[in-house]
Amino acid sequence: MNTDTSQEERDFLIAGARTYLDVDEAMEEFRRQIQKQSRRVVAERIGDLTRVCGQEWSANDVRRYSERETGVFQLGHKLGVKELGSNYGGLYFCLKLSRDENPSLAVAFLYRERKTLAASLWDRFKEGEFENSSISDWNIFFARPLSEDNVPEFGRFLDEAIADLIAFIESGGGLRKYLGPDA
Repeated sequence: MNTDTSQEERDFLIAGARTYLDVDEAMEEFRRQIQKQSRRVVAERIGDLTRVCGQEWSANDVRRYSERETGVFQLGHKLGVKELGSNYGGLYFCLKLSRDENPSLAVAFLYRERKTLAASLWDRFKEGEFENSSISDWNIFFARPLSEDNVPEFGRFLDEAIADLIAFIESGGGLRKYLGPDA
């Protein structure tokens, strides 16, 4: 058994053993509070989202969402839209933390599992039509940058991002017209 541990590794492990439980509990509380705000905002907007998307959603359809990639963590909720992909397609509402130039964002976005799904909706998106919006092959994002001081008011910023998502879908005649075989 090799017990060669550098002083740096030893110091790290000692500090980790001393603080692990406190840090873990703080992270869990942060997640709980962000998800609480996210769920509240989505529940308040469920009627508008149901109307513009032509879906039969209730507050019971709101699901927790979290995703971690290198340098990025997203935490919030989602509403599934099976026509955008049976596993992950739908609408997402979250706090996005990253190590890029916008470290914190309140984000509402559409996600599709394949580029052929709702292609005409993706074609309608115009860069610059909505401030802080963007598009990729799989996502249409509506975001609000958050400073550190604004993170406690994440819900207000998320509501603004959802308003842009709703306006985009509504201006195109609703989500339903872009789904299914006739889309």
